[in-house]
Amino acid sequence: SSEGRGMPLLQVDCAMAAPSSSPMEVELADSWTTRDSAPLSAAAERAVSGFYEAQRARHQQERERSLRLGSARGSAKWNRQELYIDPSRRSSAAAASRRHLARHPEWWRGAPLPCAEAKLREIVAAQHFFQVDCDDVGLPAPERRSEDIFGEEGDLADVSEQLLLDGPRSTYVIDGEDWDYAAEQLQTSGDENEQGTLLLERDPLEAERQKGAFTCRLAAAVRQCL
Repeated sequence: SSEGRGMPLLQVDCAMAAPSSSPMEVELADSWTTRDSAPLSAAAERAVSGFYEAQRARHQQERERSLRLGSARGSAKWNRQELYIDPSRRSSAAAASRRHLARHPEWWRGAPLPCAEAKLREIVAAQHFFQVDCDDVGLPAPERRSEDIFGEEGDLADVSEQLLLDGPRSTYVIDGEDWDYAAEQLQTSGDENEQGTLLLERDPLEAERQKGAFTCRLAAAVRQCL
């Protein structure tokens, strides 16, 4: 997610690690529709409303700074602010998060609460930011909410260039499978001193080819999940 970039570990199951050891889905289809969902518990409702209120307050402050600085409308930052400042857009996003939680009552129903309220809020954040990033792929560039640049053709069409940069230097778990470029290099060479840096020094072109091949496989694995 553009909001969570910088974390060294991303798990896609399709997508996140649950509070327990079981996988936790991040459903993206139909999430911006307006179908009603079953009522949530008080804790789950507080998690949703608290998350979106925090986003509204944060982006309202950013908008006020943008106006003082004379920032242009139509920028990714402006579009992102609109998502939370505009009541109808914020309401639609919150409704999608409620539907996501409603699909998983095992997270919030019962006593004691299966997931603490703070953990429920993290679930809401993960679902929402994944959704925003996925939706951005299909939006015209002037309407996107992030500054991500996407590929336009070939195996990496619609893949964020940030993933291309992060792929070989990060660790991922996708549908239960570990993806770690450095570990692959170590396994191939059998010698920790022969991985990564030395390959780059010995044969820069081959190092880049291997990184590119790894990133293509990584992107394909994510696509299969989605």
